[in-house]
Amino acid sequence: MFRNGIMTEINKDTKTKAIEITKLLIDQAHAKLSSGIELNASDLKVCLDITKQYGIQEQEKPENIIENLPFDEISNKSEDK
Repeated sequence: MFRNGIMTEINKDTKTKAIEITKLLIDQAHAKLSSGIELNASDLKVCLDITKQYGIQEQEKPENIIENLPFDEISNKSEDK
């Protein structure tokens, strides 16, 4: 139970419980948000706060919309004249 004066089993148990609680919060928030039931402002705020705090956001590379525009072609043609 004690190693170098640290309670290792209790720490592991606490970490396991914290992970389980976090997973439960995320699952409940997801269930409420995706249920289609109209939520009041308080419920919605709690769900969104949980999502913001514990959610994993996949960040997509921003698409450069200017990259595909034909500006270079137009400026090259005008320089050729």
